[in-house]
Amino acid sequence: MKQAIAIFEDEGITALHLRTLLTGWGYSVVAVEDTAESVAEVLESAIPDLVLMDIRLKGEVDGIDAAKLIHERFGVPVVFLSAHHDASTRRRVEESHAYGLVVKPFADREVKVAVSSALHRRRIERALAPAIDGPAPTLSELGDAVMATDAEGRIVYMNEPAEQLTGWNDIDAFEHEATDVIRLNMAEDGSLIEHPVSSVLQNADIGDSSQDSILTSRSGSQQPISHRVTSVRDRFGELLGAIVTIRRRRELPEDVSAGPEGTRFDALTGLVTFDVLADFLGDAIARARSRQTMVAVFFAEIDRFDKLRESLGPETGNGLLSAVASRLQKSVRASDSVARIRDTTFSIIQPDLEYAGGAVIMGEKLVRSFRDPFVIGNREIAVTASIGAALFPVDGERPVELLRQSEVAGEKAKAAGRDQLHFCSEKVDSAIAEERNLGDDIDGALANKQFEVVFQPVFDLSSKIIMGAEARLQWHHPGRGLIPASVLLPVAERHGKLPLIMDWTLRQALTRGASLQRLKPGIRMSVQLPGSEIRRRSLVPHLLEILGDTAMEPRHLDLELSEEVLVTQPPMSTHLNLQRLSQLGVSLTLDNFGSAYASMMALKKTPVRRIKVDGSLVAAVHYEKEAQAIVKTTIDLARNCGLEFAADGVNNQAQWRWLRYHGCEIGQGEFLSGFLSGQALFERLVDQHL
Repeated sequence: MKQAIAIFEDEGITALHLRTLLTGWGYSVVAVEDTAESVAEVLESAIPDLVLMDIRLKGEVDGIDAAKLIHERFGVPVVFLSAHHDASTRRRVEESHAYGLVVKPFADREVKVAVSSALHRRRIERALAPAIDGPAPTLSELGDAVMATDAEGRIVYMNEPAEQLTGWNDIDAFEHEATDVIRLNMAEDGSLIEHPVSSVLQNADIGDSSQDSILTSRSGSQQPISHRVTSVRDRFGELLGAIVTIRRRRELPEDVSAGPEGTRFDALTGLVTFDVLADFLGDAIARARSRQTMVAVFFAEIDRFDKLRESLGPETGNGLLSAVASRLQKSVRASDSVARIRDTTFSIIQPDLEYAGGAVIMGEKLVRSFRDPFVIGNREIAVTASIGAALFPVDGERPVELLRQSEVAGEKAKAAGRDQLHFCSEKVDSAIAEERNLGDDIDGALANKQFEVVFQPVFDLSSKIIMGAEARLQWHHPGRGLIPASVLLPVAERHGKLPLIMDWTLRQALTRGASLQRLKPGIRMSVQLPGSEIRRRSLVPHLLEILGDTAMEPRHLDLELSEEVLVTQPPMSTHLNLQRLSQLGVSLTLDNFGSAYASMMALKKTPVRRIKVDGSLVAAVHYEKEAQAIVKTTIDLARNCGLEFAADGVNNQAQWRWLRYHGCEIGQGEFLSGFLSGQALFERLVDQHL
């Protein structure tokens, strides 16, 4: 019999996607609701095995309050879905007895693991209830680190302490053999141990196994533990799996004075030591490998410190080392780690990087952190540092290799003149140098007329008549050729030049728009706004000035906002700017719709007039059923909300025909027209009116 799941999700696209996934995995979806107020009625008519619950739903009752009701009245496990995962939300989730939280936008496997893990966990907890006095326990209440396996010994659940101990995350460990995830050796001599999970599951007479042992994490670090493994059977005697509980052990007795701080922390600076850092790096690498992210390893050496210490004396020299350590800690994120690895050298680990640019930003911040003088007693001491950096997986895949490569990069920084950052990889180093040069070149680009705004016509898909145009910036660089906005704008933002460039782009686009108005009254001009520009406090005053100078009416301007900008909590300046723009009559378009999983929330928060569906969905509408379902649902959503619907990336006739047939009225793409110069667009409009 199929396990039944109820979905409470107020965004139609996400609900449809979840239903498709769940039915494809063999589950039965018994209900799809967009409000928590119907939860009691739904569960009374057909009690499901699991509820997938969005936290923010239509109506006055949110998902967390509904989950508390479900727990108290029905005892059905709930897995939350939410774009919000701040500390307050996570605390409320924990208090609601939830079985998991999947953060939007999510990968399909994250949902699959959360659902399967919750169902396995619930079966095991129900089986435990008759054997334990009092209320039925939850797995998280059984010990510090808890894991559960199925009857074949594969991991189906692990809590956060278990993740930290083993170096595996729950997504990566799911359905792996317990013998791979929980690697145990004898506490006495380090020899291999007969794995207790295998023993307990294969021998019905054992039932329970506990002893002291050594746990080897995924990164190779070892720590003393006490483990207990217990088999779990249902009321019919069927083997469901095993529960593994683990507690850390101290290596030394409580009364030994040389406690762990003696080897884990540097006595002078209070930073962790090399061994601790190596363990942290190993775990960070394991996490990055499973999540396909990056880890940066920095080597920081104080320039010419030996000579400086001779002149300062040992006491002041030690004070300077402590001050450097303190400043480094203040320069990094809470999730990073800083260690003193030798007398005058430090290492910094930056985990969970999405792209190499984050390491560049951190490395340059570390270099700058040394440039303000250090105050030691009554003295101001000026020092600099040479910073080397290595990246996982670019420069190595093992901790020792990355640490060595970061030191090699530090030597490059010293050889190049000190007081600078160098990466181990020549490709990354050259990319940094290229971006710096590109940022410097921006200053002269405007004066030398190297920037150009081009325009892609926006069409009525039925008549193929031009209704408007999207303006886009490009750079004719004398040495690098044509540089698109997708490359130019991020560089400009990192160099603090984006506001200047966007004001210039808006002025050019609206000047052209005003000239087109004389030929075709009512034609609209669209301009994409990066996220940082939407937050800029001076955006609206500058835009009003440009509108006045160009004689362009606000109602003929369309500002396109990326959906990704709005899926997280935007700052107050964003809300104020959007409201003021709407009050002025400026039209707002939610661009790339369908590329993130918070579209309904974004629509609720934003006074948009038009939805533009993401080009990746349009590319598949003529052959992929899921893309077709999402686009058709979005068209209906736009109609029901009184919004216009537009398609981007209409690149062939099959896409154009499909969109027309299903009621899409507005579109742009190579099939209709590519990007044109301002003059070419004007001539195209003239031809259209002949």
